[in-house]
Formats: sequence, C-alpha cells, structure tokens
Amino acid sequence: MPLLPRLCPVCRHYRRVALLAPQPAPRFAHSEPPSQRPVSAGEMAVGLVLLFTTFLTPALYVLCNIKNFRKN
Repeated sequence: MPLLPRLCPVCRHYRRVALLAPQPAPRFAHSEPPSQRPVSAGEMAVGLVLLFTTFLTPALYVLCNIKNFRKN
C-alpha cells in the first residue's frame, strides 16, 4: 500500500473519485437561437479598439513611468 493514503485517509476518497468514469456534461438550454446577422465593420472596429486599449493602456503606463519604478 502506498504511504500517502496511510498517512492521510482523506486522500482515499479522492483516489476513488478519480477512478470513476467521466460523465457527459449537461447541455444548457438556450432561450433563443444564435444570431444569424453578420457583424458590421463599425462593430468590429469598436471591438478591436476596446480590446487593444484594454491590454495596451497598462503597458503604456508602465513604459512611460519606468524611470519612476526603477528609482523606487
């Protein structure tokens, strides 16, 4: 018998759970079918601007204040 289950009886439970066969996940019931309307160019531009702004603003802040960060 391995040493860990003897030292920690709680681990025996997890070992049994891991040996169970995986069950299929339940499917979500959607109230509406997916939208069939294609995304317009304006919507795509707004989405890309927001995406890049979200990720690049903190990086820009750090790069602009790198001298202050190095002093501290």
